[in-house]
Amino acid sequence: MSGSNDPPDFPSWVEANGDALMRFAYLVIGDHERAADAVQDALVAACQLSSRLVTGAAARQAATAIQSAPEGQGPDDPTSSESDGAEIVVLRIKTADGTREVVVRYSGGARNGFDDGTTRHELTTDSARPLLTGATSPSSLSLAVATLLGN
Repeated sequence: MSGSNDPPDFPSWVEANGDALMRFAYLVIGDHERAADAVQDALVAACQLSSRLVTGAAARQAATAIQSAPEGQGPDDPTSSESDGAEIVVLRIKTADGTREVVVRYSGGARNGFDDGTTRHELTTDSARPLLTGATSPSSLSLAVATLLGN
């Protein structure tokens, strides 16, 4: 349970302050559509904890590991009180056909894995290690994912 001095969660903060952000952006930009885009871009940037560009052989290796992972979800942690977890990674994959996004869930008790909107794949050591360790290591891993990574 949160104390009265705890900051609100991000969605609650956006709900409480979104209109003021839009008014400010409109005053600065003078166009409603561009102001809405600017606010959305700012909120996305505020949520972004880290970023890294992977290209060449490392990108191909990561993509192959994700595609080779078994279809489905997991590893899940039934002892966790959070079903989806509070953190995700969004992979932006640029191909000749355009940019696709793949959501990686790793901090909850359920639905951990890769989701491209069509097919879900489990997190495996080979697919998760390049994304969830090192400089872009997340602040929270489910017990099952931490065990998978050897943490």
